[in-house]
Amino acid sequence: GDPVEIISFTALDLITGAIPYGALEPGDDSGTLNASTTIYSVGNTGIDQEVIGESMCTTFSVLDECNPSATSTVPENQQKFASTSLSYGSILSTVLSSTTQNEVELDVNKSTSTSTPSQGVTYWGIAVPITITLAGSYEGLNTFYAVVAEVGDW
Repeated sequence: GDPVEIISFTALDLITGAIPYGALEPGDDSGTLNASTTIYSVGNTGIDQEVIGESMCTTFSVLDECNPSATSTVPENQQKFASTSLSYGSILSTVLSSTTQNEVELDVNKSTSTSTPSQGVTYWGIAVPITITLAGSYEGLNTFYAVVAEVGDW
């Protein structure tokens, strides 16, 4: 028969709904990138991941993002991520941006089985500014994008 051309479909499924940073005091950081999120490759390509995110506050909602405040907002650039668990201060980690999608090189192979999809893990860390005075649970929104990986990951 004639060869069939297949259109690539790059997609991920985010398995971890919240990044589990835990409790930190103002002026502290997580020490290492020890919180993690997991994605599955659910398209027909190998994937890497790009991330963009927002500041965190106690009143965050998707339609009402955090107002900048030194005492009650953790800026997005206090979150860092990498494909391995590094020290929070490592120059090899990537700083989260609210304006630029940044890639984490996960090299997730194309899934060949729906019962055991290929997966990738991103490690996260955070620092709480020393100026924070409002106690509570801080929330924000990070958005994950699938990007086509290098051909070797297909």
